[in-house]
Amino acid sequence: MRREARGERRPLKKFLYFLLSFFVASLLSPRSSLALEDEDIIAGGHIGGLGGSYAALADGHQSLHINPAGLARVQVPGIYSGFGHYYSLPLSNYHFGYARPLDGGVTAAGGWEGTRLKNKHLDRFNLSWSRQTLGFPGLITQDHRFFLGATFRALSLRKRTNPSAKFDGKAGAGLDAGGLLIVPEYKTQIGASLTGLDSANLDLKGPFLNLGVMKKFGILSLMVDWRTRSGFSTFFPAAEIELYQGLVQIRGGRGARLGELKTVALGMGFNILPLIVDFGLHLPHEGLHRREGAVLVSIGYTFGGKRYYEMIVGRAATEAQNLTRDITGLEEQKRKTQKDLGDAEINLKVLRQEIRVMEQRRREDVAAEELRKAEAGRPKSEKTDDPDSRKPPKPQWPKHHRVEAGDTLRKIAIQYYGDPELWELIYKTNSEKIARGLPTVGEVLTIPKP
Repeated sequence: MRREARGERRPLKKFLYFLLSFFVASLLSPRSSLALEDEDIIAGGHIGGLGGSYAALADGHQSLHINPAGLARVQVPGIYSGFGHYYSLPLSNYHFGYARPLDGGVTAAGGWEGTRLKNKHLDRFNLSWSRQTLGFPGLITQDHRFFLGATFRALSLRKRTNPSAKFDGKAGAGLDAGGLLIVPEYKTQIGASLTGLDSANLDLKGPFLNLGVMKKFGILSLMVDWRTRSGFSTFFPAAEIELYQGLVQIRGGRGARLGELKTVALGMGFNILPLIVDFGLHLPHEGLHRREGAVLVSIGYTFGGKRYYEMIVGRAATEAQNLTRDITGLEEQKRKTQKDLGDAEINLKVLRQEIRVMEQRRREDVAAEELRKAEAGRPKSEKTDDPDSRKPPKPQWPKHHRVEAGDTLRKIAIQYYGDPELWELIYKTNSEKIARGLPTVGEVLTIPKP
């Protein structure tokens, strides 16, 4: 059974290596010349610090904006709000959200996100549902975790032709959906989502397909998102480093492109639980002197969860438990190895005894054959009847017997003593290897001298 389980894991391992190669290839791929639209800007300092690569990370409240499946990983109720300003357009973005875990691995969340330009206002009112499922089809359930999520929203879009004109409003509805696969053994996460399925009357650009993969190397996490829709396709590689047991995160990645401006995303996060603070900057790498780019700030607060110092102590305790478990496993493996070694020594002893008996029999057969030939060549008058020459050799005691299926104490006594009534001698010598009157199959019994 264990070999079969390992065999099932091999295709998954190859697939994860392929995804890692996919990440490296994305870093070297040519970048798209197309820019995001103003309604595509994702709110939040956490996502902003990574430049938009979040489909596979999806570890908190901001999952609502790019992969709702990640909301199922929220462990305690909490609120999360923030502000972002993009100097290139100019554009301001605001967001507020609340998430609450329910029974059965389900998380419910809701929030508002507003985008403000001079002549355009867009509001999104989100309701989200997510949960951890039994497992991804075709994979071993114990080896991974699988999450699904969906977001329904109402939209309000208001436009005007110039600052002195009145706003014309439209209303619509939208839908997002996503999935998240986590494989702890390989420290890999894979995310996929479809976002921006909005009403056609709003004249928005259309839905995004987001595919992401993340791989952890100790404190370093490498991730990449591929975002595509009609007329737009690009990669968003990013990296995150955790310091001080996750208390501080340093982030960087490819920033959002608005118009002709190319940016680099930088960010920091502080998990001073129950307070969570995230900062993000989008800086133009073609000239830091330009008043371009973006700044993003988000603040969250959790209710009823652990404090940051408890998390540090808790992680240290978890590491100690893991070390204790590893030591216990090694000790158990040592005991098993010693037992196997003892069994091997007994088997070797039995084999050597059998070899000695066979060699003794061979010598006896050779001697008997030579004696027979010598007797046959003598005259009858010279033949003597030497009773000592025909005496069988004295048996060597004790002997050993490996128990096979169907063996009983009486049967073994007949084999070695020729008398079934002597079974008690075998029983007294090997009582610990006999259960309910029958010898245990596979054990080696010591046969004493009668």
